[in-house]
Amino acid sequence: MSIVIRKVSEKDNKTIAALLTKHWQSAIMAVHGEAYDMSKLPGFMAVESGRIVGLATYIETAGSSIEIISLNSFSENRGIGTKLLSAIIQFATEKGAGRLFLTTTNDNIKALDFYQKRGFSISRFHPFAVRRARKIKPGIPLKGAITAFR
Repeated sequence: MSIVIRKVSEKDNKTIAALLTKHWQSAIMAVHGEAYDMSKLPGFMAVESGRIVGLATYIETAGSSIEIISLNSFSENRGIGTKLLSAIIQFATEKGAGRLFLTTTNDNIKALDFYQKRGFSISRFHPFAVRRARKIKPGIPLKGAITAFR
């Protein structure tokens, strides 16, 4: 079956909330001291055989920038994340966005690798940002992905 990328619509909100809760314990993402309900954000979804296999959400920020809030592939190594990222890049280009950016933790090696392979670069480092995010979303794990390598 082929994967179709389409814009998220309001009718998808409930399904997206359930899916994110299943995979991430919540549809809430804490970024820059703000809490975002990803199930209510604009974005793109990857659908295969009527099932959501990926989701990317974003916000439009001041100064004609677009920030990627989330990018999830629920079936990895199939090009889903790349297709979703391409959809956001195309949207940002058509919108005339001056900047497209995202935030991830420094221990999310897979994300850092993924984005850098697709032309993104690390531009800032915010020490203790996850500690601040935990005040908004206490469920963020105390230990990240990097502990698997120790």
